Amino acid sequence: MMHKELGETRSDELESEKENKKFKLLAIIMAGGSGIRMGAIGQLIPTVFLPIGLDPVINAPLKRCIDSEDIKEIFILTKKSLPDVNLEMWANNWIQQIRDTNLIPEKKVVRNIFEEDLKPHYRNNKICGSVVALQRFVSSTEIHDQFDGDCSEYPTHLLIVAGDNYISSDFLPLINAAKSYPDSVIIATRNITEHQNAINNYAVIGINKRSESIDEKSKKITLFKEKPDNFNVDYTEFSLGLYCIPIKLIKKEADTYIKGQLELNAEAGNERLGPPGYFLEYLFNKYSDKFRSVPFEEGHWIDVGTPSSYLESIIKVTTDLIKNPRNARELVALGSTDMLSDRSYFLCDKIKIQRGNQGKPNEITLTFHGDDKVATSDNFEQIKYDNDNLEKNNELWDYLENTETHEVYWDAKKDPKKLGSEILISGGVFLLDRADKTKYERGSARVPLLLRDINAPVDALRLTTPAGRMDKLDLVDVCFSEMAEEMIFFGGCYGGKILVCSNKDYSEKVRRIIAAQILEKKIKVPAIDPLTISLIKDKSKSDVFEEHLGEIIPPPSEGETWTVKIEFKNDGENVDESYTCNNMILIPDRYAATLEFRFFLEAPLTVSKTGEEAEANFDLSSIGILRGIVDGDGHGRTVFFVSAQELFNYYEKRKNVRYADVAFKSDNPNQDGLKILAMTDASTGRFVLPNKKRSFILSNALFTTAVSKMIEML
Repeated sequence: MMHKELGETRSDELESEKENKKFKLLAIIMAGGSGIRMGAIGQLIPTVFLPIGLDPVINAPLKRCIDSEDIKEIFILTKKSLPDVNLEMWANNWIQQIRDTNLIPEKKVVRNIFEEDLKPHYRNNKICGSVVALQRFVSSTEIHDQFDGDCSEYPTHLLIVAGDNYISSDFLPLINAAKSYPDSVIIATRNITEHQNAINNYAVIGINKRSESIDEKSKKITLFKEKPDNFNVDYTEFSLGLYCIPIKLIKKEADTYIKGQLELNAEAGNERLGPPGYFLEYLFNKYSDKFRSVPFEEGHWIDVGTPSSYLESIIKVTTDLIKNPRNARELVALGSTDMLSDRSYFLCDKIKIQRGNQGKPNEITLTFHGDDKVATSDNFEQIKYDNDNLEKNNELWDYLENTETHEVYWDAKKDPKKLGSEILISGGVFLLDRADKTKYERGSARVPLLLRDINAPVDALRLTTPAGRMDKLDLVDVCFSEMAEEMIFFGGCYGGKILVCSNKDYSEKVRRIIAAQILEKKIKVPAIDPLTISLIKDKSKSDVFEEHLGEIIPPPSEGETWTVKIEFKNDGENVDESYTCNNMILIPDRYAATLEFRFFLEAPLTVSKTGEEAEANFDLSSIGILRGIVDGDGHGRTVFFVSAQELFNYYEKRKNVRYADVAFKSDNPNQDGLKILAMTDASTGRFVLPNKKRSFILSNALFTTAVSKMIEML
């Protein structure tokens, strides 16, 4: 039979353009499989509802459909029952759940359609299979009723998606190809080289390696065979169970195909009425010039049809989730498992603030919803430098920076106010070493400051304190976890014990964090072997720690403390988790688009061998070893010990001066710079003290917003 090639005449091109203008797409997710391949698991839970990560399998193709602007109507085609499973109950419970969690946007329609409710077209009503279900669906009144008889809105194409296939790629390339070739069958494919089992399990495809043009995103299919018995070197791709087909073609050919199969085999369980691939093979044999392939090589595609492939999907999806959680729901789930990535952080755009009066504390409520996006270290920089972002939230920054304001702010509404654009939230600790707590106001404290890396995305080469962006809801946990990751106090003069500074409620957790960081970054701790540290991590050994628990105290300016409440609403209405932290310092950083929350934490970090407080001369033996750790970037951050009084004096002289960089000067001890009591050696982590011939001066020192705020309060 001779087939007319696409694009052979100008009239065909004009007809295609005309068809493209009225292109209307309807999506149908096939979710009525028997689950036989899943064995005992399939007898308990329908394959499409098996959990992968935080969601059932079917949510992956559903989300891809929801994300497509061309798809307004999505139908889930399934059965009411299988031999061992009440599929109708599962389907109805699932669709109610996704509605409750606001997964479906207002302009999208998602509906369950049961095969048993569709008008039967054959004498034997027990005839079943995907092809039969499709034929009944396109011929039923169900989809006609969706458009109130308006033929101009009636769908022209059907996007068919296998509900038990986990797919993470965007459907846009396939849809665009369908628009370009509206009379063609468009099939999503992958290269067969790394999937040799595809030969016997899926439809295999040969393609025209010479594309019609350099920019062509789809290729003409030259061979198509569903589950071939023999391998052919011309089979280069296989089908992913994702197709876009003109509805008129299904209406025209499906009935003829089904009747033909029934004549060959009158049994209702005819296997060629099951997988759509056999029907597509039949269509290809009649319309080979109207079949095109679109490659889907990026992202995950897994046929969740067998126990082994299900396990594979769990491993891949969970690994991705840990590395790059996409929304608040996923970040919260990871926070409960201690598997958080240090690249992902909460973004907040809903805030409620009330200034304290008549003895009431300042209060701020941060509200996160399950579908809120999270930031990663790759994209939070654009939040900082987005001028539009800063302008949209000027009202917030102006209010928080105006400490004289005591009126109720945004409290008239029941729900927190939605900001113009997202801001980052961070937590941390202002850590002070005080030889005499009664002399706080005279600057007797010593302050450990860290120098930010030259490649840091925010505040490079500025002096800062332990802090990090919030990656879990519990702000107290965030503060001490970050401090444990960024600053570890090693007591080299204690016979191999490790000094820990943490809140008493978090001391055990901080121990494990420290041990894990030491092992991961291969830090050498004097007199402590890696095996002992691994036992600490596993909670079976703790006597190598010498704890100096910090006392959490309000800052000198009592009016500047805040009560912070953090809420997480997964379903959009009810609060699933809520945390409250008292006596926090709030630091609005307008230009970094960040709200920072800090604790004031006091601890005797410089101690003698007997545990007594260090002498005023700052004896090196009283410090042991101090090493800083930088999240995700290795260890060895330079740490400085500075006298609080020296910090005040330097800040007063330099706070209105701006510098482009930071320089170290040690040749002139009288130079006007920030005098350092001690600093860590980058290679060993040990403190080095100045001597008569050499003093440590940090000239042109710059501070982060948080350190500047701390100095002003002290």
